[in-house]
Amino acid sequence: MKNKDKLEQDFLELSVDGADIAIDLLTESELLRDIPVAGLIYKLGKTLSSIPDVIFLHKVGEFIKTINEKTTENQRVAFTEELKKDKEKRDKLYNTIFLKIDKFDDLYKSNLFAKIFSCFITNKIRKEEFSALSSALNSAPIEELKTFSTSY
Repeated sequence: MKNKDKLEQDFLELSVDGADIAIDLLTESELLRDIPVAGLIYKLGKTLSSIPDVIFLHKVGEFIKTINEKTTENQRVAFTEELKKDKEKRDKLYNTIFLKIDKFDDLYKSNLFAKIFSCFITNKIRKEEFSALSSALNSAPIEELKTFSTSY
């Protein structure tokens, strides 16, 4: 019985740590500051009750951290300002981002997805290339993706 209590306590601590990381990254990211879903993730982070919730927040945190590393603040602000002009386009993009992140079967894929998204933000790739590359992430073996990603 004592081991079960310890396991539950460890899980709660992991949940809080995951939520803290994701929430800190969300509040630092200009790109996601205006997303209505960010509020939902914040609330989710405060009431984490399962391992999939923690994993999702870690994937979102990795995504945001990598975008902040691969793009400048000016690039993120310019991209956000452009998105503010078209609500339908913005909502579709945000839905795509969160749906893809949720489906990733490896935390590293969030990092790769962020690199692809960063290329899209900085106009290194077109929307069609962004869609094709991000869709390919789930079907590609992680070891091959790691080898491929070392070139960026």
